[in-house]
Amino acid sequence: MESQPPVPPETPAGASPVPPETPAAASPPPAPPPSPPAAVAPLPWEQPGAPLLESCFATIRLVLFRPREAFARMAPGGSYARPIVFALILGVLGICVSAGYDWLIGDPMSELWSRFGDSGGPDIPRFAVFLLAVFGSPLLTALTVLISALIYHLFLLIFGGSGGGFGATFRVVCYSLAGNVWAFVPFAGQLVSAAWVTVAAILGLSVAHRIGVGKAAAAVLLPVALCCACCAPFAIWRLLSRM
Repeated sequence: MESQPPVPPETPAGASPVPPETPAAASPPPAPPPSPPAAVAPLPWEQPGAPLLESCFATIRLVLFRPREAFARMAPGGSYARPIVFALILGVLGICVSAGYDWLIGDPMSELWSRFGDSGGPDIPRFAVFLLAVFGSPLLTALTVLISALIYHLFLLIFGGSGGGFGATFRVVCYSLAGNVWAFVPFAGQLVSAAWVTVAAILGLSVAHRIGVGKAAAAVLLPVALCCACCAPFAIWRLLSRM
């Protein structure tokens, strides 16, 4: 007797047929990880192996005309060697150029400043003053950078804006000396370079420590204002006594 295939059970009346089982839907593939942010190119002066003159000029242009970008590209830490070398180059350049102008064409502000000094002071030849400025400029630049960085960072600590650390403040002071190239402008070069260095330092501290421009400006300008306030009574007294 031949075997019969099994007969599927009948679906009861009124019941809907059971659909055949389907495989579970495949889960969507996981989202790819976010791409890392693009690396910021370092300052030309801080790029290893970059030509000396080319990287120096490129850094000067950035600090002068795109200071926020320049200080955003500044290394947040590391050795102080390259920043201080940059500061020495620009500081010595500014002092020597200004002293050279004073020697050759004289200082138009000397008559005004002499009102606050002693009339019996030594008459030093201009050439001797020029030589003294040239040979003393490296030490003067190094002391100026260090003292300025310490004062700025002290006021940043007072105002609660020193998140980048002293190294960031020191580097900002070094690179802000790019403004000394304006010392080549006759007569007004010293004033223009001083103003440019001050503005660059304010913007640099704002970027390096991630603080507002107002707080950075207070850290830079308040020490100058306090110094002027302390010296003003003596200067006024000297001026009145010579009238």
